[in-house]
Amino acid sequence: MKLSILALLAAICAFAADATNLVPNASFETLGGDGKLLDWQLPSPPYAVSEES
Repeated sequence: MKLSILALLAAICAFAADATNLVPNASFETLGGDGKLLDWQLPSPPYAVSEES
């Protein structure tokens, strides 16, 4: 179970690294100590799509 979670996190991190190259000025923020991907904030319109949980 833990192995699949780690694999999922690795895939998310790999996607995040690719997306920062694909989308200009994209910034990824992580929650301190948690290691989770918190937020993916794109620059102002037309890219402004923010989801609040």
